[in-house]
Amino acid sequence: MSKEFYRMQMLAGIITESEYKHSIGIFEGEEAENVSQIPSNILDLISKASKKSPEEVKQSFGKETNKKQPTNEGVVSLIILIAGLIPVAMEAIGGLSNWVSRNFGKSEEDFKKIKAFNKKIEEKEKYIKALDKKNDPKEQRERESLAKMKKQRDDMWGSDFGQWMKEKAHKLHHGYTWPIRTFLKGYAYVAGVDELKDKKTREKIANILYAITFAIYGGTTALSHLSHLAGVGPVIITIGDGVKAGKSIGDIFKSISLAI
Repeated sequence: MSKEFYRMQMLAGIITESEYKHSIGIFEGEEAENVSQIPSNILDLISKASKKSPEEVKQSFGKETNKKQPTNEGVVSLIILIAGLIPVAMEAIGGLSNWVSRNFGKSEEDFKKIKAFNKKIEEKEKYIKALDKKNDPKEQRERESLAKMKKQRDDMWGSDFGQWMKEKAHKLHHGYTWPIRTFLKGYAYVAGVDELKDKKTREKIANILYAITFAIYGGTTALSHLSHLAGVGPVIITIGDGVKAGKSIGDIFKSISLAI
């Protein structure tokens, strides 16, 4: 959807001006610059997380304080803080399960099936690589079996899975990270967390959370489509290992503190 589409919705009275600004922010990937651009649901979440009233949040938003250079201890504290805020941050995108279902068109059960398929495919690929015998009838049979498995997976998904994930990875990025960055920005000022007042730090945190989410639902191969995002490249292996080990978003996030 384009900016013009949202503008026409506002002119038609379908959405309010604040909702229009919010939508444009998501479209362009820009953070809210002032309180009027923050959706009411995210203001409520900032209030909930900081234990401050919505009015206190509004008054604190954007006020500069003396920024301190973050120390190693400060970075560790920040990681622990963010890990604790992740459940609230997920509420900013409408709840993780709802976000996944709404944007992927698949249920949690569907993703369990696709993850099981991906695991079988990876095991089959490793087995074929171990055979490594050209013109061997056995390897040819295994390759045919692998092709059938991939076709079955793509039939379940209704398209080429790899291409589908690549398109989704780019399309959904701003819609996921914008609410989280806006939430973190508001929280930074009302709670006095100097490290979070840095725009690049918030961007890295939101991108990393996005990459973890995508890897959990789309498989670790999906990470290759996200390596260009700020903060993600240096921690792709750590994220992949954490996902394969079945760790939670919070636990995986705690293990990548050096990237923040």
